[in-house]
This record gives sequence, C-alpha cells and structure tokens, in this order.
Amino acid sequence: MAFTKVQALQMLKTLKCTKVVILYNGGNDEGHIQSITFHKEDGEEERVDEEYNDEFHQVLCSPIYDKYGSFGGDFNVDGTLTWDVKAGTITDEGDETTPKTEPFSETSEIEEAE
Repeated sequence: MAFTKVQALQMLKTLKCTKVVILYNGGNDEGHIQSITFHKEDGEEERVDEEYNDEFHQVLCSPIYDKYGSFGGDFNVDGTLTWDVKAGTITDEGDETTPKTEPFSETSEIEEAE
C-alpha cells in the first residue's frame, strides 16, 4: 500500500509542523524540487535541499509531479506548493510561462481516497 496524503498529513502533525513549503521549477524536459522547508509549532524551520527519494517526501511533492510529470513540454514554471497542516489543505501557486506568463493558484483539501 502506498503512503497517502492523509498519512503524510498525520505524520506532519506528529512532527509538530504547521506547514511545509516546497519550492520547485522546471519546464522544457527538465525540472526539480529546489527545497522543502518544514515550519514547526515552536517557530523553528528545517530546510532540506537534497534529493528526496523516500516515500514521505515523494508524497509531499506528488501534487507537483501529478501536474507536471517529468516537466516535459513547451513551458516553464516557478512554483510554491504549501501544505497547511492545520487547515488540511495543499496550495500550489506561482507562474507558468507557455507562450505568455500566466499566474496560477489552486488549493485542495487533503482527504482519504475512496
């Protein structure tokens, strides 16, 4: 069974995180996660700037890969994905350039798959 977004949210609560901010960019067949910053209840921040191969980090980044896959195509994107632990939401926003730059912003609730 794969690690789910609901399980990731629960782990973030256990780790006493208030939010997670993931910076990413890519396009034209290249793209990557720049950093993941965990914001804790006590005000501390823990930033991770390396490859994320474990299931937990992959689930945190999955909305990016679900949307952009391998970042293949004629576009560029600079984005910020934010997990709001208290609200139980994920917000993805930034700028996507195809022939012209268009801002985007999407928020979804984290809920158990049926």
